Amino acid sequence: MRDILKEKHIFIKTNYSDLLAQGITFNQILVEMYKIETGAENFKTFKKWKEEGYKINKGEKGFPVFSKPSTKLKEERGQHIEEGEKARFFVAYLFNEKQVTNQ
Repeated sequence: MRDILKEKHIFIKTNYSDLLAQGITFNQILVEMYKIETGAENFKTFKKWKEEGYKINKGEKGFPVFSKPSTKLKEERGQHIEEGEKARFFVAYLFNEKQVTNQ
C-alpha cells in the first residue's frame, strides 16, 4: 500500500507545479490514475457502498488514498480539538463499481 502511494507521489512530484496551478488535489490525481488503470468511473468507500445497498466482492482490494485531516474529522463529529493540535492524515480505501454487487 505504501509502495503504491510512494510510486504515485513520484509522478505527482514531477508534475506538481502544473497540477497545483490547476487546483488539483493529491487524492483527485490518485482517483484519476485509478480510473485510467481500471476503466472504472465510480469510487466510494466501503461504508458508502454499504449504505447504498452494495457489498464488496470477496477478495477485492481497495485503492489507497488519504483520508480527511484528523482535525476535520473531529470537527464533523463534534469532538473537541485541542489548541495547537496538528492534523494527521490516515489512509482510506476506495472501491469501484466493478468490485461491488447489489444486495
